[in-house]
Amino acid sequence: MVDFLIQEMDKSIAEVYFREKKVNLGIKYFEKYLTEIKELENENPDDETLAKELTDAKDTYLYHLLENAKIAYNDKLWIKSLTCCQKLLQYKCKDTSVYKYTSLIYKNLNQNDIRLKFAKKYFELEKEAPDRNRFLGEAYVEARDEDNMQTAIDLFHKHLEEFPDDYNVYNMIGHIYANDGPLQNADKQLEYFLKAYEIAPKERMVLKNLALTYLRLKQPQKTAEIYEQMIEKGVMNNDDYFDYAALLIKHGDLINGFKYYSHRFLKEHDPTFYPEIKQKQWTGKPLPKDKMLLIHSEQGYGDMIMFSRFIPIIKEKYAPNLTVVMHTELCKLFENSYPNIPFLDLVATDLEKLKFNCHVPVMELPKIIGLTKDTIPSKGGYISVKNADIENYKNKYLSDIEPHKLKIGLAFEGASHAKSQERDIEFSKFKKVSDLNNVQMFAFVKERDNRYYKQFENEINIINLSESLNDFNDTAAALMNMDLIISTDSVILNLAGALGLKTYGLFNENYEYRWFGLPESTGWYTSVKTFVAQKQNEWDEVIDRVCEEIKKDYPECAN
Repeated sequence: MVDFLIQEMDKSIAEVYFREKKVNLGIKYFEKYLTEIKELENENPDDETLAKELTDAKDTYLYHLLENAKIAYNDKLWIKSLTCCQKLLQYKCKDTSVYKYTSLIYKNLNQNDIRLKFAKKYFELEKEAPDRNRFLGEAYVEARDEDNMQTAIDLFHKHLEEFPDDYNVYNMIGHIYANDGPLQNADKQLEYFLKAYEIAPKERMVLKNLALTYLRLKQPQKTAEIYEQMIEKGVMNNDDYFDYAALLIKHGDLINGFKYYSHRFLKEHDPTFYPEIKQKQWTGKPLPKDKMLLIHSEQGYGDMIMFSRFIPIIKEKYAPNLTVVMHTELCKLFENSYPNIPFLDLVATDLEKLKFNCHVPVMELPKIIGLTKDTIPSKGGYISVKNADIENYKNKYLSDIEPHKLKIGLAFEGASHAKSQERDIEFSKFKKVSDLNNVQMFAFVKERDNRYYKQFENEINIINLSESLNDFNDTAAALMNMDLIISTDSVILNLAGALGLKTYGLFNENYEYRWFGLPESTGWYTSVKTFVAQKQNEWDEVIDRVCEEIKKDYPECAN
């Protein structure tokens, strides 16, 4: 009989490392031990003890690997768990759950293509697992394998034959019909979400899916009813409250919309940034003159422009002693527009050193004053530019423009962070406007440079003004020199509306929630005529309507 006590020391060290969850060291010493035993077995082929030890050692090794794979998975240590699974497969582990774990690990690593491969293997090997149909169906869905979405639905239906009360599976089928793709079907989407609702009427995601489906079907009242059920059942989270606020605002219920809109700061996904301030947030109780209120900007330039109209009301009725901290680029414009209100540069202001008693985010002001769609102030304009600034801009940048030309200011895209909201329009589509008689277009898009416009200089007659716009006072002075503004949903639209300038506002079919007056008006600015796409991202017919409107308003531009 061969003495292999020294080799067994490697095995004992490996087991200690595995118990301590030190996977890589456990693997190192176990495989060293297995190699040594195999070498001894080759040298002593008749030694039955060695053969049994090698078999037992492999079983022990696989046990430790599988246990550590599960522990690491539960601790969300994906690579550590994956390392164990890889070794389990390498040593031909017979426990098919290793394929399931590996598939789930790749799901958490957002590698759903390889996740699907392991899910298929698990489905093939584990014939009796009660979750096999659902598991493979989920893998098809998460891999976005459009060619197999019907296969996923068929697998889900097989699962439901055995588990008819699995509302999550009804939810998953509903999502397949909701997603863009060959099976998209809003009626089917609603059918399956309603089935989930019948089984689990108190589950948050069931209710939320139903709310979003009614919203997609353009049934806002039904959507609101589901959100009210969620509130009643106590299952709303901050993201849900925000979505409900957006729905209410979009349909003109500003009182309740802005009440729930405060949840924007607490959202799990993409919360609105607001600085941590040690002083208490103001709730709207009138302040005496010896108490200072700080109004702080939030979100983008357009938001500050839109909501700045409420600041004079707050000063007059609630807080005679206030100051406003805001975006650097807006300070000069607002100082000219509101001469009795102090504005401080956001970048240069140290809130720790600033003396004030309480603070409020600027977009909380509608809630404080109890704003309704019928009480919005200053719809005709409330921002102003000094006449000298307007004249200076004209003399410096526009003196060579033929006086008979219709000067059109164009903003066709907003800031880069808003691209996902589908507000922008491809610049080339405005060639139809450029082709009108007696038109000179000017670009008000800061993020574009002249190289971009030069690509179209032989096709589209436009002058890029971005280099002359150092702040929004410059931008406002330039806009005041235009005859007409054409803008997508961007800061330029808000600025032109706040200046009271004649503006054509261009909106996608699924427009942003704040424009509660669409399609007839923005709800916020009387000088803005609105053009809403009849179908999402189909802008050609919108531009055609714009051209017809220009020819109607300015007959000299008709061809």
